[in-house]
Amino acid sequence: MDEPRPKRKTRLGRVLLTRDAIVDAALAFVDAHGLEALSTRKLAAVLGVEAMTLYHHFATKGALLDALAERLTLLIELPRVPRSGDLIAAYVEASRSLYAIAVRHPRAFVLLATRRANTPRMMDFYDALVAPLLDAGMSAEDAALVFRTIGYFSLGAALSRIATFAPAPDDTPPLEHPERIAGHPHLRAVSRFTTRARVDALYARGLAALAAGLRATVTTPTARRAARGPARTSRAASGDSRPGRSGRQQRRKAP
Repeated sequence: MDEPRPKRKTRLGRVLLTRDAIVDAALAFVDAHGLEALSTRKLAAVLGVEAMTLYHHFATKGALLDALAERLTLLIELPRVPRSGDLIAAYVEASRSLYAIAVRHPRAFVLLATRRANTPRMMDFYDALVAPLLDAGMSAEDAALVFRTIGYFSLGAALSRIATFAPAPDDTPPLEHPERIAGHPHLRAVSRFTTRARVDALYARGLAALAAGLRATVTTPTARRAARGPARTSRAASGDSRPGRSGRQQRRKAP
């Protein structure tokens, strides 16, 4: 989905610069050199144009960063509610795609945490992200809880992953390094579970625990149906012999 788009050319063979081509180049530049290194002058040099050419498409660097944040946002998968109707499961899967962006684009990912949704497409996306919760009958308060809580957890976990795998500027060893945890018995006890190799597994386990907590906290349509189940069978237990649909069908078929 985030593969660079082929650049179109004019009849003279010159590259036809488009907004998408500029954003593609900006994302590739940030992946290679970091967000702090991005400038319109450097990006223009990569594209083989003058810096002023970019301003025909993006009036400011901020507008370019908004477009870059939009590109990353649209990599997030919208929730697909399973046949079971488990809304929480749908949002857990969507949040995994957010976390995956940090794996593929660690240097650009910070834009999702620091820039507001400043484009119409981003606003449309977030509206569509919340819609399944409300459309299924969840209250606005519970929908906000699910949307924010899962989002906060995955965003924070993704940023933590980026920090864990980023090279330390002063060659500081990781937290679990024997020299750092010497004299700290509690850190030493958990250190083997906090290594880089276990980062993604810890995220998955934490997300599952969060999902279980949300299922116990919010009232979903599935939970309401389950709660009504015993009430439907209580008539039979109390001796209520009024026929159901099958009973009515049998009476009609009787000679």
